[in-house]
Amino acid sequence: MVLTKKEKKLLITLLRKEKFKLFGSKKNKKEISALLEKMEQSMRNEKINKMTSSKL
Repeated sequence: MVLTKKEKKLLITLLRKEKFKLFGSKKNKKEISALLEKMEQSMRNEKINKMTSSKL
């Protein structure tokens, strides 16, 4: 599944909100944190890839 930049930003926002909810299992919060980190890393990779391609 390919997500657009807008969809990724929305998912990151939702994951951040979910991460800081008071009630929930620790296992679930760890999974949410891991997914949030993956999404943020994906966004960072996109920015770097665009920058290097424009320099060439």
